[in-house]
Amino acid sequence: MERKIRRYKVVMPDIAERVKNSKAIFSHHQLTPLCYQRPDQLEQLANTLAFTMGERQQEFGNQCVHQANNGETALALLRELYLELVEICEQYQIPAPYAKKAKKLKIGNDEVVSGLLKLACPNYWHNKLKRAAVRMKEHLAIAVGMVNINTGGYVSNERLHAHQQQRRANFEFIKNSIITNLLNDEEQVELLETWLKSNSNPKKRRIELMTRMNGFDQIAEKNGDEGVFVTLTAPSKYHAMLHEGGINPKWNGSAPHQTQKYLCSVWAKIRAELKRRGIQIYGFRVAEPHHDATPHWHLILYTRPEQVRDLKRVFWHYALEEDGDEAGAKKRRCTFKKIDRSKGSGASYLAKYISKNIDGKGMSDLLDEETGTPVNLAAERVEAWASVWRIRQFQQIGGASVGVWRECRKLGDEQQEDEVIDTLRAIADVGDWAVYTEFQGGALVLRKELKVRLHYALYGQDKYQQDRKKVNGVANQLNGTVAITRKKEWKIGRKPTNWEEMRQQKLLGYHEQAEHSEAKIGKLARPWTCVSNCTGLKNNQVSQEVRERIKNELITMRGWVTDYQIDDLLNGKPLKIYSNEQIGIYVRYSRGQLIEEKRCFN
Repeated sequence: MERKIRRYKVVMPDIAERVKNSKAIFSHHQLTPLCYQRPDQLEQLANTLAFTMGERQQEFGNQCVHQANNGETALALLRELYLELVEICEQYQIPAPYAKKAKKLKIGNDEVVSGLLKLACPNYWHNKLKRAAVRMKEHLAIAVGMVNINTGGYVSNERLHAHQQQRRANFEFIKNSIITNLLNDEEQVELLETWLKSNSNPKKRRIELMTRMNGFDQIAEKNGDEGVFVTLTAPSKYHAMLHEGGINPKWNGSAPHQTQKYLCSVWAKIRAELKRRGIQIYGFRVAEPHHDATPHWHLILYTRPEQVRDLKRVFWHYALEEDGDEAGAKKRRCTFKKIDRSKGSGASYLAKYISKNIDGKGMSDLLDEETGTPVNLAAERVEAWASVWRIRQFQQIGGASVGVWRECRKLGDEQQEDEVIDTLRAIADVGDWAVYTEFQGGALVLRKELKVRLHYALYGQDKYQQDRKKVNGVANQLNGTVAITRKKEWKIGRKPTNWEEMRQQKLLGYHEQAEHSEAKIGKLARPWTCVSNCTGLKNNQVSQEVRERIKNELITMRGWVTDYQIDDLLNGKPLKIYSNEQIGIYVRYSRGQLIEEKRCFN
């Protein structure tokens, strides 16, 4: 079925009028907008602001030096000074560090000191001004109608090209760099190899998100919870362009990050009301842009069937709290769709939004509903949009920490002394988010009740006197046992010119180790032969007796297996038995047999 591509006409007179008015204002006040200043001008402005802030701190110190009789009085004076500087920063429309805490008088002593040091630092201001300049330029592009369905949508073409250039530069740096073990200079790894295995790789990020969503859906199905697909949008005044085309006369001038802030405030009210009513939820949220860059949300939420009605009422109330009587608000502001499992799982409802907002994988032949362009091309524009406005695209609601999951996966096959951590390691290693979540306390577990949490190590302080904390492992909350997951410290360097020659020499050694590992496994592992003579049955139609025999065989081979993993195995997905840096041993099930597969990684 052909998809009709909508094309809207931009009202050019309105745009021309806006441009004319903007130029007149800047010319009258003899101003150069921040977004049009050269790099050297931005640097000079940053130096001026830092000097001004530092000078005011010095002046304040000279005035109050005799009042600071003790440490407590001195800190009170510093707080007073900091509040003054926060107000000055607001005039620049660049928030000071910890501004919200300072206004609420909840800022800590260490944060006051750190904030003062930042405000007197040229580098801090330079980074802030560069980011503000990029946002201002993109905001102006939105204001004059350069971000719409006819230009590709989501971001201006200029910002897209800048984002593409930055991505290419970043990838060139990654491709031409290595990381070296600080304690062993001979241990070197290509930075690209590490990047491909990390969540920075879009493919890995997409797979992990789908794994987590699918895990939540399995928990919901097991517990009898009902899933609801929710779409939440902002009032019309937050949209720069009309849905039908042309400039929106009601637009209040909000930038995408300001609209995102509005949606977050609505969500905070909704969650607070749900908590008061005792309605517990878990699921995922995806933020994506309309064609004019205005964000909206899609949520998959699971709750008890008897609470779905109240859940909808709470959403309706707060979604329509602002301008709820405007035309179309009740129809479009907040919509609900019940998850129909006959059509697909809850994860499948969000699958296209995940793909569209990451890399467009598997959707190259489809058109984006917002802009009518191929989804894989739209995905790049969405990525640029999220980058410039710093909008978090994906957020888990409820459940266990994904950080602990990632750290446990780093442990791989390395058995741990602590039974709780080792069990969690084994679960994470097989990639079963449902069992991982249940072991940690379930989809509704509170953070303080998690069995295992991240463990941090202190690495001194930075130039702003902030503690430099890094994740270095996971900790059992019950007994304090820590499992270190990051045992090596690395430094980044440029790849040597003879890197390929060095790599070939290492590969020769790797293959010798691989042969030794394979021989060792062959001696220890039980033979993987026929476990059932029922060859007439399909993989997903085996008897319970056969399932038990498969389960027992796998437990003997790998020490741990879940029902979800057996389901995947019976439906054709290979299961990992053993792996190291050189080889991986997997099994797959076919007509009553567990068949071995060996994969070399080098």
